[in-house]
Amino acid sequence: MKIFRAIGRAITGKKQQRKFSAARNDRLIDWSLGWVRINGQLKQDYRLMVERARDLAQNNEFVTGYLENIERNVIGADGFRLQSLARNPDGSFDRETAREVCSLWKEYQAEEFSYVSADGSQGGREFDALVIRTMLTDGEAFIRRVIDPSSPFGVRYQVLDSLDIDYLYNEELGDGGRIVMGVKITATGLPVSYFVRESKGDYYQTGERFEIPASEIIHLYRKRFPGQVRGITGLAATVLNIAQLDEYKEAEIVAAKLQAANCAVYERTGSEDGILDDEDGDENGNIMREMSPGQIGVAPRGYSIKQITPNHPNTNFAGFTKSVLRGISCSLGLSYNKAAGDYENINYSSSKAATLEDHTTYETLQKFMIGKWKSRQYADFLRYSALSGLLKVGFQRLPGLLCHRFYGKRAQWLDPQKELAGKKLEYELMRTDPITELEAAGRDPEETLDNWKRFGEMCAARGLSFQVTPVTTVIMEQEKEEVTA
Repeated sequence: MKIFRAIGRAITGKKQQRKFSAARNDRLIDWSLGWVRINGQLKQDYRLMVERARDLAQNNEFVTGYLENIERNVIGADGFRLQSLARNPDGSFDRETAREVCSLWKEYQAEEFSYVSADGSQGGREFDALVIRTMLTDGEAFIRRVIDPSSPFGVRYQVLDSLDIDYLYNEELGDGGRIVMGVKITATGLPVSYFVRESKGDYYQTGERFEIPASEIIHLYRKRFPGQVRGITGLAATVLNIAQLDEYKEAEIVAAKLQAANCAVYERTGSEDGILDDEDGDENGNIMREMSPGQIGVAPRGYSIKQITPNHPNTNFAGFTKSVLRGISCSLGLSYNKAAGDYENINYSSSKAATLEDHTTYETLQKFMIGKWKSRQYADFLRYSALSGLLKVGFQRLPGLLCHRFYGKRAQWLDPQKELAGKKLEYELMRTDPITELEAAGRDPEETLDNWKRFGEMCAARGLSFQVTPVTTVIMEQEKEEVTA
């Protein structure tokens, strides 16, 4: 132990003291911080972080693929699906009203009608995609509720530009409240209103500022620190790594193109005048020329040819790039294979483990979107549909109609045979049931059973026999057939 202490003193020049390694500062580690609370940090860095994240979302294939991947697996091709659990005043399930509500909701969300967006360009699925992309890129999304009497459903929504929420507006109020980055909050942090800079055109803002009550704004962001008022882009921890990786890739591409172009330098070897007269030559008279692949250059009098042969492609390029992308993928909460689209050297077991973790990420975002956005939109839909007369129920029934469930896209089976065998065992052990499995698959059990009933009626109308066999009976019959075989 004395030897190690002596070595430590020789390296650092100090007597070693016992302390937490995370708080160590010495010659090997120089990590001194002046801590600023999260809102103070955001005030300083917010715009630059958002601008850089947006640039990557537009121009970087990895980030673009990440956003597309999240959109596909969180929202899916059909968007969030509604299951109405409408209740009668006595608490019983109101099947007819539930069907009416679901039918109206499908019409409201349909892309062909575009009832959702304020500008009339988007239905439910595309608007949700804009919301989640904005939240992932900017770290937050501001959804403004817009009352539109011309719409059959009476309400539309608008995604505000996060940079238009005046992040430079900060003020201490006399009642204990504050204005933090354009958000007016109470002493306990409850939002009261939002201050928005009026935009004139696409390239600049005026100095005019107007206030929107918090009742008109749905502010989506994931709070990472106590007291945090604005969102932090999910790319914050990786934006520099991604940008530097882009620069590295560009340098490799330039070097590879240089080698493929067969470049050469004419170096002056004597004092006599050569036949070359080129303004691109350096102060010593040396001139770079690009030759076609396979071309043989002949040096004029007074010059010699020096071939440029960069050592590219770099043999370490692929491995280094993959290593960096693994770290970036981990920061974004996805497996490397899914985020990078690289399925080389992957087997079923590793794919299964990675897929389960990815699905956890998707489900977390789904529950966030449903709880913070879709359920609020559904409540608005019921209220304004009742006001317009589209929904044939009285306002006293609205609390019972609020019972609902949303489904996003569900995970697909990697190996259907293995998955079904596992489900079969779970049924035998009574660890699951048809309703749970249907809901886990993103299906409405009521709608599924209604479809089976309808199918049976269609068969009966055509003189065909049809009978739905309970799941447990099907399993037992399959087992008998396997034993017989």
